[in-house]
Amino acid sequence: MQPIAVTFQAAISPTTVTAHSFWVFGRWSGTTQGSRTISGDGRTITFTPTRPWFVGEMLTVQLSSAIAGAGGGNLTGGHMFQLMVTSAPGNRQFTNQATLSMRLPGEGTIGTYGIYAGDVDRDGAPDITAMNEISNDVRVFLADGCGGFGPMTRIPNPGQWPSPNDGADCNRDGWLDLVTGNQNGNGVSVWLNNGAGMYGTPAVYAAGGYVHGIGVGDFNGDGWPDLCAPNGNTVSVFLNQGNGTFGPRTDYNVGSGEDHVGCLDANNDGRVDLVVGCSASNNMGVLLGQGDGTFVLGQTRATGGNPFNMCYADCNGDGHVDVTFATRGNSSFGILFGAGNGTFSAVTSYPVGSLPAAIDLADLDGDGDADVVVSNYGSANYTLWFNRGDGVFQNQATLTAPRSGSCATLVDFDRDGVLDILGTDEIADVALLYRQSPGPAPTNSQPPSCAAALRVDQRGDRAGQGTRPAAPLTGGRTAALNVSGPAGQPVVLVYGLPAASAVPLFTWGLLHLDLGVPIGVVANGLIPGSADLDAKGEFTALLPIPTGFGGLPLTFQAAVGAGPGTFVLTNAQGTVLTP
Repeated sequence: MQPIAVTFQAAISPTTVTAHSFWVFGRWSGTTQGSRTISGDGRTITFTPTRPWFVGEMLTVQLSSAIAGAGGGNLTGGHMFQLMVTSAPGNRQFTNQATLSMRLPGEGTIGTYGIYAGDVDRDGAPDITAMNEISNDVRVFLADGCGGFGPMTRIPNPGQWPSPNDGADCNRDGWLDLVTGNQNGNGVSVWLNNGAGMYGTPAVYAAGGYVHGIGVGDFNGDGWPDLCAPNGNTVSVFLNQGNGTFGPRTDYNVGSGEDHVGCLDANNDGRVDLVVGCSASNNMGVLLGQGDGTFVLGQTRATGGNPFNMCYADCNGDGHVDVTFATRGNSSFGILFGAGNGTFSAVTSYPVGSLPAAIDLADLDGDGDADVVVSNYGSANYTLWFNRGDGVFQNQATLTAPRSGSCATLVDFDRDGVLDILGTDEIADVALLYRQSPGPAPTNSQPPSCAAALRVDQRGDRAGQGTRPAAPLTGGRTAALNVSGPAGQPVVLVYGLPAASAVPLFTWGLLHLDLGVPIGVVANGLIPGSADLDAKGEFTALLPIPTGFGGLPLTFQAAVGAGPGTFVLTNAQGTVLTP
């Protein structure tokens, strides 16, 4: 895990740096727990997480206006920036591993439009929260930590048609909440987590129109997440009251048919701006955040068709955020390249399937840039475009849906470190679990299993085994070592030099460590009655990586209890230390 360091122009007051004034939020993992330290000169805050982020997710780092200088004066309007977590290399090959029905037995159409993959119960695995328009509810399937999902929990929201969605920690209690835009009810629903790993009954806020987009960000720099909702007539902004409830809305006009929104920093001033797609006037409008919860309309840019859903990332690597959007009318997706001053380029378009309904960005193949997945309602498929590194997309691929391509969620649902795709079909009401392989299976190496799996910085792809290259491990930082298996079982987690060839160890599996040169033990659950795996079958240890050993290969492997005197070996993960 890489610490996050923020340097100020002058020394700051250490007492003003708290978990509330400096926080990190992961799109899927939620609020990140960690420590905050101040450098000797008082100018740099370093945040060190205590658990790993999900690969491929976007992180938002938010500093509030409560942070003050050592000589006085506050960080007016706060400051934010966004990062994307690195994923392991994939082979761009996706296989439909499972199809999950969102319906109850004997139930008719429920209109499952989108899936949010946030970790609702904080067990370290992405869960499924499905938004269902016709049945007016959300349905939650908690992950079992091994690529599968448990039984459904249904939470109703009568008359609201929840559809667009995003995660937030609205009341800052450390648990992941849900926000939905409601198309039929002309409102926004806030589903606070009950603190036990499930959403409670939602609160509804009137938005003044048909809500097809939702956005979350700290608009006034007070350390509390605020909401915005394009509703076909205006963009409604709701400011957090400092307790997870929201005050009266303020409406902004951008164009005609305000349809969807992105919360990002368009002009690099550290304040949240809103980019709004207008499906009737065929343009994107930029609302520049003033840092006090208000916005001023900046550039509007033609989109070449009616934009329908959007997402954003730095696609061409110039340090400025870019905006991509599905264009409903002409079966394409477009990209507007940001200049970093609040303006965007003319649109560049790419062909996709019929009636694109959604677009998503993430580094699918692990090569360090953002790729595109477009969900095509009319042609019942998902179009994949891979970034060549400079914002030019190529090597188009297509995945199929039974009846409609409605939305796609890009997340590592099987936790091997490689991004997968959860496709949604709103006519068939199913989730399609498309798994991406890290490549051909290494010979003479057991894979991770539900009985015993190991991840190093969320990678469980058997790096360093067979022909797969070892994963780099940077000296001077901390590695997150995660083991999963049956709840309450002991764990022995060791690391050392890789063996020349795998060694059978009793009937436990193949050992990939050189027993003649032991280096370290991170976890040792051999003491009678001890247990390392918690009630959810998870164990995470943090290991500081020394400097000065560039090029040293290290292999990590663990054994998980499987009964008296019996263990199961995990997959081995090979790494190489880098400066």
